[in-house]
Amino acid sequence: MIEATIPRFDPDFEEFFPPSAQLLVRRFLDACRNVLPQGRLAESAVDEYFSLQEDLLREPMRPGVGPFLVALGRLVESAGERGIDGDQVLQMFSACYESIVMANVAGRESIDKELASPACRGSIEAQGEILLRLVRQPPFEILPLGWGGREAATA
Repeated sequence: MIEATIPRFDPDFEEFFPPSAQLLVRRFLDACRNVLPQGRLAESAVDEYFSLQEDLLREPMRPGVGPFLVALGRLVESAGERGIDGDQVLQMFSACYESIVMANVAGRESIDKELASPACRGSIEAQGEILLRLVRQPPFEILPLGWGGREAATA
């Protein structure tokens, strides 16, 4: 889901995210991609992500970047020793959607504004497609270490 969210930012990722956030996202998304679904991130890498994220969130940035970094944090955490569960998948999907809403819907949020936004509709459709793909691939499981959750996270 995280990778499916990146192209939905307007302006695009390279312009929307500050350079330091771009580096963090690329570095840790690549790290997760390289170890999942079979491997694990070292606990030191997980700790490093959260330390860098904490520093980065102190910098001024556009609305939507923070929730996206939270989603990536859930992925990094699940790629570590803890594994992934349904609650983390829900948190990732929710934070990804929130980042798109914050980036694309001006003023007070409403369902009408969200549905009028091509980026929000696209995010909803992408999440639905990912979930359908997962539940159609038996055996479906989102348990600690379950392949279904990891695929949802990086899809």
